[in-house]
Amino acid sequence: MEKYQESVEACDRAIQIEPEFYQAYYVKGLTLFTQNQWPFVDSNQVSEALEAVDRTLEIQPNFYEALRLRADLLRSLGRFAEAIEPS
Repeated sequence: MEKYQESVEACDRAIQIEPEFYQAYYVKGLTLFTQNQWPFVDSNQVSEALEAVDRTLEIQPNFYEALRLRADLLRSLGRFAEAIEPS
């Protein structure tokens, strides 16, 4: 768990330095989602991950990995219709 938190904090620092660094938003979202994916999903962290991924896609709209992660996040929140809609 400690390494996940360190990763999130490193991403936050990178974002603070360079707000358009879309990879940092993506890694933050991926880390938050992966950290709590199994066996229980913390919906607050999934929501935070979704915010980070949405920011990634604002900066880099065609970033495939972020599009896929966004669908996974929405699915984990039970928002199935949104998960299959194109962004």
